[in-house]
Amino acid sequence: MLGRILHLHRRHVDVAELLLRARAHPAGDHRRRRVLDEAGGATAGEVFDEGAALLRSGDPESVALGAELLEVLVTGHDKGRRFVPVLARLLDGICGPAQHPVVLVAALPLYLAVRDDCAPVLLELLDHPDGGVRRAAAAVVAVRPDVPCDRRTVSLLVRLLDDDPEPTVRTEAAAALARLHQLDERHRPGIEEVLAEYEDDPLPGVRVAALKVLAATAPGQALAALAAELAVADPDWRFVAACADASRWTDPGDLHRELLRLQERGWAEHDVSPARFPPADERAALLTAALTALSEKRRYEYERKVDAC
Repeated sequence: MLGRILHLHRRHVDVAELLLRARAHPAGDHRRRRVLDEAGGATAGEVFDEGAALLRSGDPESVALGAELLEVLVTGHDKGRRFVPVLARLLDGICGPAQHPVVLVAALPLYLAVRDDCAPVLLELLDHPDGGVRRAAAAVVAVRPDVPCDRRTVSLLVRLLDDDPEPTVRTEAAAALARLHQLDERHRPGIEEVLAEYEDDPLPGVRVAALKVLAATAPGQALAALAAELAVADPDWRFVAACADASRWTDPGDLHRELLRLQERGWAEHDVSPARFPPADERAALLTAALTALSEKRRYEYERKVDAC
């Protein structure tokens, strides 16, 4: 998740009070995650006890909250990994296709953090009737080493991109295809052909994925298209984040200028409403990271040209 804040220092944290504040936001909301991240300052045992009790409650909303809390424990607490074996056993009875969608979406990150053999479940969830579950599965299927980068996986993602009625599912499917394009050259021609049809898609996330793939075959065209996306009044954060992957962009001068313009105009603070995602501080961090990456790429290119003279 963008800009996760891990509280590694120790201070007294009342986990029960923290959970009350977390319930003020829906499952998956970035504001809820920020509250739960404070559990990094509590004792690992207390976090585990509270989270495990919620997992066993049987109430979907409470189970979802427990899974989110325990994912913080496992991934963000310095003593959390010792609970992995027992959590793996607990989650085997929770993370199945018949489970309530709210629980599946919330528990999937924790399940992936404690199990190394998630491929069958993930591929099955790509066909789940609930859009939120399909989105959650598509978001991680291409970053799991245990998921084969084979014809079946690619075909499932292409079908989601082509036909899924949920915009968030299509966005994650496109992003997954762009990642697979990098990982396995066997499927590159097919993925390039598919995403070439979506370079003008109305969804920013789909266009970003198409641009990343286009950069491998037509870097100049991709560079111009990305600069044009950044030149609009309020560009989507995904286009700013794409600039940080400076190795894709052969001559990033135009991108650097557009990002400086966004910085001068206060793009990160353009909308500071609490529900805005990413929040202002994370948007500012994205912009800074992109500017830094492009500056380093420009300096490298300049030094290489000097050395060649």
